Amino acid sequence: MSTAIAVGEYGGPEVLTLSRIATPEPEPGQVRIRGRATAANPIDARIRAGMMQDVFPVVFPMVPGWDVAGVVDKVSEGATAAITARSGPHDFRATPIARPANHPKGT
Repeated sequence: MSTAIAVGEYGGPEVLTLSRIATPEPEPGQVRIRGRATAANPIDARIRAGMMQDVFPVVFPMVPGWDVAGVVDKVSEGATAAITARSGPHDFRATPIARPANHPKGT
């Protein structure tokens, strides 16, 4: 299980809850990252409030967030690089590779 800030319904900040969710397993071509830091953006509040339903429909519970910094924790078949991709305030995220990120060793 992972810890995540999740949303169970549309609303204001009061709908954000600290939750336990299943730790995702990466599908082929994906990696799983263990989040170390996240950021909240104005679009996250609009999505959470239901203002973007036509553009960003969600399935509840939903873990908001677009930005994450973390460590690649698990690599599935076909995943060949570290990533920059959508994530959010949670321990783990399985995500497709968005673009290679070549970081110097130790950073």
